[in-house]
Amino acid sequence: MSKVDLSEFCKNPTGEKRINIRTLLKIPTGIREVDKFLGGGYPGGGIWVGHTTGITSPENTGKTTLLIKVMIKAAENDIASMYFLGEDGDGTVMDKAVHMAGGRYALATYKDESGKSYTDVRAECEEQIRSWLSGYLWNMDNSTTDGLEFEDIKKKIIDFSNKLRSSNSSKNEVGLVVLDNLMVIQSSIKGDNDIYSRQSKVCKDLTCLAKNLGNVAIVLVAHSRKEQNGPAPENINDNISGSADIKNSLSCIINWKRDSKNCESNYRMVLISKNRVDGSIRIKKPFVVDYDKSTHTLFSKGDVDEQFYKYRWIREWKRDCSQEEEVMINEMYARVADEKKATMENITRENSFYGEELDADNGIIEIDEGDEALEEALKKLEADY
Repeated sequence: MSKVDLSEFCKNPTGEKRINIRTLLKIPTGIREVDKFLGGGYPGGGIWVGHTTGITSPENTGKTTLLIKVMIKAAENDIASMYFLGEDGDGTVMDKAVHMAGGRYALATYKDESGKSYTDVRAECEEQIRSWLSGYLWNMDNSTTDGLEFEDIKKKIIDFSNKLRSSNSSKNEVGLVVLDNLMVIQSSIKGDNDIYSRQSKVCKDLTCLAKNLGNVAIVLVAHSRKEQNGPAPENINDNISGSADIKNSLSCIINWKRDSKNCESNYRMVLISKNRVDGSIRIKKPFVVDYDKSTHTLFSKGDVDEQFYKYRWIREWKRDCSQEEEVMINEMYARVADEKKATMENITRENSFYGEELDADNGIIEIDEGDEALEEALKKLEADY
């Protein structure tokens, strides 16, 4: 039997170069373990550019906090973000972003009229942080998105992509688009009363848009199904509320969860349940994410460096500041250095009983056993999954 020539069938119909997943650009999430798992790359792993990623979780579990974290880390790497927020005002997101980007350095202790102590961002720091973020974070809150049709949203994404390409900086050619959330976006489609049809159109159109533009990563927020009696679905992606085309269209799906029975719990759990780009998924052993309430910061469990991260706004401020401001900044540096040292010593002391090792280079702890609060939280979360 003669060999069949398949060369004509195998040609790329668009004439473009074949995609090499090892060179695809990514936008970091700022959660080190997640970024390491999602393939490394630019500038250290994260959400795939040119693809649409779905983040799904129940309501009130911290998705917006996670998304703000991603946008701040994008800004740190000279990557702009466009955020369509359908439920809250622009001020809410920016206030949270300022608090998170300020981190330990910007916090100060004050007292209210009753004499009760509280922490807040220093006024001097807030001005610097807002100025820095304003160049990277483009918010479209409910006052802007109300009445906006889906076709208009797509046009704005295309305009955003074109503006990135026209930038003089090569780094700024990559951008992040966040649509929060699917329920709001789908309602902007006119002339279709079928909710599942609208959801399908949103997901399919966004997937095609991300691929055709090539320089933006699109993140779509979708709620999980409400808790139901009976066994959990065999496929974790079936937990997404709505049309089956949601999970089918998305390139990557990130499940975000926290203990619904304990709202005060700091622990979150992240699973990668779909990854069409390189096939890597993680649905058995979750990534454990910790949360610092004072700074609103999310980080991999034990990641001391990220917990005390010094964002670029403060370095830029110090470069151009007055002598009085430099004294204040140096005092902030010294205070946070002491806090970081005390935290690392405390972690080392607490975990030495369990044989856990602290990596001197990055401050990450490998959690095996012994953290009873963590183990209890994981048991509850895994039961939900």
